[in-house]
Amino acid sequence: MLHKKEKPHLLIAYKLCCICRFKNAPGNFINSFALSACLLSACQFVFSKRKYVVGCTNLMTGGPSKGDGCFLRVYYPSQIKDVYEHSSRWASWLLHPKYVEDYTIVLGMIPFFGKKLISWAFGNSYIPIALDAELCNEQRFPVIVFSHGLTACRTAYSTFCSDISSHGFIVAAIEHRDGSACMTYSLETEQNSKGGLVESWIPGNDL
Repeated sequence: MLHKKEKPHLLIAYKLCCICRFKNAPGNFINSFALSACLLSACQFVFSKRKYVVGCTNLMTGGPSKGDGCFLRVYYPSQIKDVYEHSSRWASWLLHPKYVEDYTIVLGMIPFFGKKLISWAFGNSYIPIALDAELCNEQRFPVIVFSHGLTACRTAYSTFCSDISSHGFIVAAIEHRDGSACMTYSLETEQNSKGGLVESWIPGNDL
């Protein structure tokens, strides 16, 4: 994870989040481990030797009810040769303030201070992959389906998904709508509008 302006305080924020989580819910080791891994992913983005520059896009399919369908971010080898030449297209890691709100709840933090801390640390974080870049057409690529686990979302493990994709894989990172994600949403037709779509938010369960 990188910032357009470097912020060396990322690891400090990560450690504070971990301390708050263990202090407030010492018995919930699964959530603590999951959030720690997600935040560490945001703090340390290591560029390994890569064959492809990675692109990404978000896909959503509908269903008969609110929680049906699929929501995912797809990471894939792109036609771009230099990721730094396309920094204006880098994908954001925190997609919406609603995700900040629920990360605060999951971490067991005081909402006011938790939102400030997470927004300060990660609000301007970008993943060095090109949003909606053209797919590389050199060959067919194998597909990997990635599940984020408890209290995370489709961007939480961007480090791992993009690194896998850079070696010649398409990675479909699912965002679950069964309450195991920190936050997610579906798109519904807005009432009294001309076919516009609005976000209907689905908060995570207290697992």
